[in-house]
Amino acid sequence: GNLSLLQPKAISFANSQTIRDNGGGGLAIRVPNYRLDLIAGTDAGNGHITFQTNNGTERMRVSNGGNVGIGTTSPAVKLEIKTATSDTTSVEGLRLYNAGGGIGAGVKIGLGVGATYSEKAYLRTDIISGGSGRLFIGVNGSDRVLIDNAGNVGIGTTTLTNSSGYSTLSISGTTGGQIAFQTSGTGKHYLFSSALDFNIYNSQAGNIRLYTSASEKMRITSSGN
Repeated sequence: GNLSLLQPKAISFANSQTIRDNGGGGLAIRVPNYRLDLIAGTDAGNGHITFQTNNGTERMRVSNGGNVGIGTTSPAVKLEIKTATSDTTSVEGLRLYNAGGGIGAGVKIGLGVGATYSEKAYLRTDIISGGSGRLFIGVNGSDRVLIDNAGNVGIGTTTLTNSSGYSTLSISGTTGGQIAFQTSGTGKHYLFSSALDFNIYNSQAGNIRLYTSASEKMRITSSGN
């Protein structure tokens, strides 16, 4: 049979838990002092929990295996977000914001941006008010890479310096900065600096060559000539 509740009736349980009409045509479940458990069965195909709106349209589910899907009924990872929009439309899949105080900043992760929608994914900072809009990438609790709001990049430093009109890659370490080049994991060549010197280093028995206008103008051989 069916159980009907007429406003403003409610079903009450021990410890003040209630199931009642929420006053807006919906249903409210209130558990003020203890946890609320939603339990599904063990069947791999049907043992999931779904959250639906719009009179039966599924919006989110927790699968039998513990994966959470938003916009998908078969999440393959711990959190999978899927949009029905085609890849020719810019879509923000995840937005994280801190809007407290005088400065508000956020991070957006989305898909399908750009004039021709050729950029298939993006990670972007968004400044609500104040601040400089910098994006940090950290490892083991420390900032390792910084991209500032002018497009300059810092590795090992958060203090970026550049000449007017130039975009800069700044690399800093306790000894200096270094860029290493390899071919299929072999042959180490470096551009590196110390406090006083800037160095070009070829670890192989090859040449160092300088080009302009697509042709070689000068070379230093492995013998020093």
